Amino acid sequence: MEIALVIPKLGGGMGGYTINLMNSLSSKGHIIHLYTTDDHPEIPQVVLHHVSRLNVRFLELRNISFEMLTRRMLRKSRFDVVIGFEKTIRQDVFRVGSGCHRAFMRHYYNSYKNPIARLFGKARLKHRVLLYMEKKQFQKPNYVKIIANSRMVKEDIMSLYNVPDGDIIVIYNGVDNERFHPDNRSRFKMTIRERYGISKEDFLILFVGKGFKRKGVRFLIQAAADLKKMKLAPNFKILIVGHESKARTYRNLSQKRGLQGQVIYTKSSQPNIEEYYAAADAFVFPTLYDPFANVCLEAMASGLPVITSQNNGASEIICDDMNGYVLDDPTNHTVLARKIALLFDPVRRQRLGRNARKTAEGYSINSHVDKVLQVLREAAVMRASSF
Repeated sequence: MEIALVIPKLGGGMGGYTINLMNSLSSKGHIIHLYTTDDHPEIPQVVLHHVSRLNVRFLELRNISFEMLTRRMLRKSRFDVVIGFEKTIRQDVFRVGSGCHRAFMRHYYNSYKNPIARLFGKARLKHRVLLYMEKKQFQKPNYVKIIANSRMVKEDIMSLYNVPDGDIIVIYNGVDNERFHPDNRSRFKMTIRERYGISKEDFLILFVGKGFKRKGVRFLIQAAADLKKMKLAPNFKILIVGHESKARTYRNLSQKRGLQGQVIYTKSSQPNIEEYYAAADAFVFPTLYDPFANVCLEAMASGLPVITSQNNGASEIICDDMNGYVLDDPTNHTVLARKIALLFDPVRRQRLGRNARKTAEGYSINSHVDKVLQVLREAAVMRASSF
């Protein structure tokens, strides 16, 4: 097939996912076209179509201009199927990798204690534009099929936008089970620990991500303060990997809670992230909202038990006391501390870690791409029959 992929930028997790998908589709013999604002992404065997969107201050207006210009460019070509990501309105297949924005706003702003801050936050121009675009994305004929990366996202789209059940296919994310593997522990565990002054005996809790506020770093710090009060708690450290523009706020909170030296920040994202999973004993991700946090799947593939919230689509592959724990309310740091404390038991921790690895083995990259390709083929047939 001749497949067009549309994405404004190739940065971040969505950009990485798109590049991996293009490489996989190309390796299977498909002709790939990419529509993006990036000038020269180093992607072999992909036909690049550069989109020069408006260079204005507001990102929302840049997104609208990208959508309009891309639609005009696509009319000049004929592809078997077009798949869109992120802030695009019309395509044959839309992959909802960032989740449902209206659902995100509900979870995120409901965590605000100040009702005025909650009201003004929801009223921001950014959200008004994104909600307008989202409403259009989920209206026929702007899509043939929709791919959601969790049942949570599918149910949000169905309930908030009245999209029929049969139009949405759930395909969980995939993970590189060779790169993320329990065997990495013997190679990287002490290298990473020594780099950050963490001893072999310390119980190491790992967090990976950017956007600390949404992903619950505050709740993790508060839970750590609760853990410190437990008399039987072992020596523990928390390693937070990721970039955050307001990191000083979280460092100050750590100090205020008496956690100097126990909460460690890397200050930036790490390209060799598999080494950090190898150094940890548990992975904790108390997010307010995440369609499917791939870091949880990477941690599971690395043999780590995972604690996350039910507002994370990845929680759908986690079972309590089998391969991790799921929080009903990520803001409840007392309950979070109790769940972490359960993992202090090495026998339980190792059992959950082994089961986590077994779970991750069922979500390979190849399996994911095959499922996406099946949806693309179905959409191509449906599109062709509509002409």
